[in-house]
Amino acid sequence: MNSTARIFVFLVTIQIGCTYQPKDSPIVKSVDQQTTPENNNIIISGGCNFNNVVEKQSITLNDPSVREINQIENILKYAGLPQNFEVFSANISNAMAVTINGKRIIVYDKKLFSALDQKSKTYWSSMSILAHEIGHHLSGHTLTAEGSNFKAELEADKFSGFMLQKMGASLADAQYALLLLASETYSSTHPLKSARLQAIQSGWDEANKLRFNAAIPPPPEDILDRGGVDEFNTENLVNSPSYRYLKAQSGSGFGISDKMDGIIVDLSDENYSIFVTNTTEDDNLYLKETILVELYDPWESFAPLGRAQYSWLSEILVPGRRLKFAFLSEGTADVKHFVYIKSLKGSSY
Repeated sequence: MNSTARIFVFLVTIQIGCTYQPKDSPIVKSVDQQTTPENNNIIISGGCNFNNVVEKQSITLNDPSVREINQIENILKYAGLPQNFEVFSANISNAMAVTINGKRIIVYDKKLFSALDQKSKTYWSSMSILAHEIGHHLSGHTLTAEGSNFKAELEADKFSGFMLQKMGASLADAQYALLLLASETYSSTHPLKSARLQAIQSGWDEANKLRFNAAIPPPPEDILDRGGVDEFNTENLVNSPSYRYLKAQSGSGFGISDKMDGIIVDLSDENYSIFVTNTTEDDNLYLKETILVELYDPWESFAPLGRAQYSWLSEILVPGRRLKFAFLSEGTADVKHFVYIKSLKGSSY
């Protein structure tokens, strides 16, 4: 929202609940619709609040600071959703999400945000509160007259924890504001502090796990029949010293895994995350799991690859590619190295 724009609101009373829709004339006017409003005050007695219900009072709505606008834009960028609400500051010692006459708004207290961020020495405290209130809107809590309740508050807390982890906050950063402001006892609208802290941790943990479970990309459409060049055996993939040692120790079988099917879901340098889709009975341990497999430097392989072969190997090892592969586990760290790779045609599934 443009920080120079102001929405003017006539004197109204918002009943207990997240939604209020009066039957009379519209109460929300843009500056283009009304250039000389009577006032920009509202009387509030409820809403989806961060910390208990705001006591009934008359408040003056002001434009948000540029910093809070930027914070909200960042939260929504990570959520992948458009902004469907307006934002105002007011002296309420709280933050709230509410719908007035069909318009969703968030009201927050600048002084509260400033004090929290100064105490925590980061901007994550105010960010977590804004994410909580955005969570109320995105979860549809402000579309009913039910208002703050245990279920809604815990859902908004979980959303806040989820978003802050995605944005780079530690768990302690995500929980700091609630740790200071939430009550040790439950009220008619808000659960115990401990339950709310757990909800934030649940969202934070869920987002953290997703870092290691990338979505399976669509399969590339560039698989061509290259007369078997899309198949690479142990001689092509294992460096000379390792190849000779393995052959001496394990014979022709090399002690490698059985061949299995999988999909490359991510890569970092020469490390490939592969979601295993099919295994033999002996290797069912890996079925439907994502494993990390490394690639030896193929220039040092026992049977060095030509440039054309190396180029094709590079084209095969991209996210979304289906493979038949086998690996060798080495050392106490159980590092896995490719010893067989063949590209598979068709869908990822």
